[in-house]
Amino acid sequence: MGRTTRPAALPLAAVALVLVIAACGGHQGTGTSSDAAPSGPPRLPSASLTFSGDPGLAGEIRDVVVTCSFPDVTGLRISVFAQAADASLSYRMTVGPDEVIVHADAGAGPTFRERNFRGAGVTGFDARRSAHLDAELSDAEPSPGVGPGSIGRVTAVKGSIACGDQEPGSSTLTITGSTPAGRYDGSSLDPVVVECYFADDQVTAIGVARAGTTKVLLMVSFGPDGLGVEEALGPEGQRYYSSTPPAASAGDIRLGPDGASATGDVVERNSPNPHTLHIDGDVHCGTPIRS
Repeated sequence: MGRTTRPAALPLAAVALVLVIAACGGHQGTGTSSDAAPSGPPRLPSASLTFSGDPGLAGEIRDVVVTCSFPDVTGLRISVFAQAADASLSYRMTVGPDEVIVHADAGAGPTFRERNFRGAGVTGFDARRSAHLDAELSDAEPSPGVGPGSIGRVTAVKGSIACGDQEPGSSTLTITGSTPAGRYDGSSLDPVVVECYFADDQVTAIGVARAGTTKVLLMVSFGPDGLGVEEALGPEGQRYYSSTPPAASAGDIRLGPDGASATGDVVERNSPNPHTLHIDGDVHCGTPIRS
């Protein structure tokens, strides 16, 4: 399998914020399928989308990364990362049954800028299969603490997304511990999508766990520095947890040819009274999600 380019690293909260906004629009369809398993190489996911708007933003997207069955506390979505016509600009999109949310991004770190748009015009939505877009876009709520800078306006997006034979992967991870979000009591990730970046020795599981009665979007990462957890809180921001120090308390982490497993603790960062979470279980890579 050819290597899929990994999108620039972004906090899960940046993705979660899109999902929180998108949750305002309608209910989630289930989209079950009884098709027989396809023969031959898996069909890769793809997106053919054209934007209208200011110079640099208008035109067809490039270097597309599509993640279907993307978890959200209200249902599954389709996530798209792509390059805009201007190589200094990129798009992050979340597509739901009734609405598309578009982030136009520029820069990184302290120079990161972003402008948000939203619009109706989604048809044929199935988070595991496809979606069609013909949406007029208008300005949406800005991301907390992020200004648009000189990013221009996007007025419309049209085209289609196909999931091919992409499968989200699976997880037996459990999360235990108390945080301000609530008590995780052996909570599982359901739904979940597992992304494996073997060239970087990195595996990531993104899923929804229950902290008491509250559904919370979590990202659990496995890598050379141990375990990491990001707890997304929508517009409130996010909390980060990590093995600390990594070399001393990474726990028992194993990366394999089809996923990862771990038993270990992560401690909340940048907090005077840090909380601790215990992570236990394994994850299996989705196909073909990354390489």
